[in-house]
Amino acid sequence: SGPSGSSPKSKDSSPRTKGTGGSRGSTGQNGPERVESVGSIGVFTRRSSAHREGSVAASRVQSSATNMTQDTNPHADIRSKIMSGAAAGADRPVTPFDGSSWQNLSFNELLQRQFEVEHMIRWDLKNEEDVANTQRAVEGLLTFVWQMKVQARERGIANHGLIFQELLAMGSAQREGESIVTGLVDLSDLPQEELDGMIKQVEILRGIIRLKVQDASDLKTASATLKEAFSFFKSLATHAQEKGVSRFDMLEQLRNF
Repeated sequence: SGPSGSSPKSKDSSPRTKGTGGSRGSTGQNGPERVESVGSIGVFTRRSSAHREGSVAASRVQSSATNMTQDTNPHADIRSKIMSGAAAGADRPVTPFDGSSWQNLSFNELLQRQFEVEHMIRWDLKNEEDVANTQRAVEGLLTFVWQMKVQARERGIANHGLIFQELLAMGSAQREGESIVTGLVDLSDLPQEELDGMIKQVEILRGIIRLKVQDASDLKTASATLKEAFSFFKSLATHAQEKGVSRFDMLEQLRNF
């Protein structure tokens, strides 16, 4: 985990430009990317090329401002509510992922899990190398989820989805039309190498499993899927060793059973 932090820090309310590290993008491959921010919260949305005209962006901000006239500082209130909810459970310990805990599946359980895992994993498993790379990626993602939880606890919150959304806005994994809330946690204290590694894990996570992964609830579902996949690959290796074949050969036997 990175250096300990205290309470979440407010960020500058001006639009942020994208780059490596903690900055945000103003222009992307699919069109302009904007940060609509009032107070300390930024709503970061990836726009398509149809939104290039400044008049469209201006009208969105104007409309948003009009809808907020009944509250003197609505974003500050939203921020307070989000952070209040995020703090619940922040004192609970986080169990690290070390790869030692997994469900040893019987052959019949392995047979059933094979269908489930190959249905949820996007990556092709065409040879032994593919199996090894996918298992390694799954292990790395489970470590990443633990890492986000640690970073959240160090900032006094339990909602690691806020860490995920901050990382999502920093990288290239955010999809067109997808809005996320940023500016609630500050990751600028992390070493650049660690930050870049976490951003890369966000991209891998969103590319490897057939699930929407955007917030803490999605992360919970994704974590369960990854744990099932991890148990599958570990059990696959055990059964393969017992039969004296490779993991891929064992997988082929399951497919053809």
